[in-house]
Amino acid sequence: MRNRLERLAGDPTYELWVVEDATGELIGFAAGHLLFPVEDDAPAAQLIALVTAGRARGRGVGTALCTMFEQWAMAKGAGRAQLNSGNRRTEAHTFYTSRGYTASGTRFTKPL
Repeated sequence: MRNRLERLAGDPTYELWVVEDATGELIGFAAGHLLFPVEDDAPAAQLIALVTAGRARGRGVGTALCTMFEQWAMAKGAGRAQLNSGNRRTEAHTFYTSRGYTASGTRFTKPL
């Protein structure tokens, strides 16, 4: 994981955020990526990771991380924010829709 994060930290199109509790323990992490889509003049920002410790859920940690991501995206000139979420993650879907995100398609993947 350290190698992955170091690789992302060296790329200016990525940003990482963490939230710690009062004791300094990590209770939340998020990562964003700036994309340059062919269908739009403005960049888009993708939330590529959002993780909150189970004991910290419902305490505003995810909201704080989303806010940090969205503020970064706007500062970078992004015209939209997007994310992928697994079909079975219904609690996450409820969280994202409460923040104004809407489902807009289906993601297809293929291992290479």
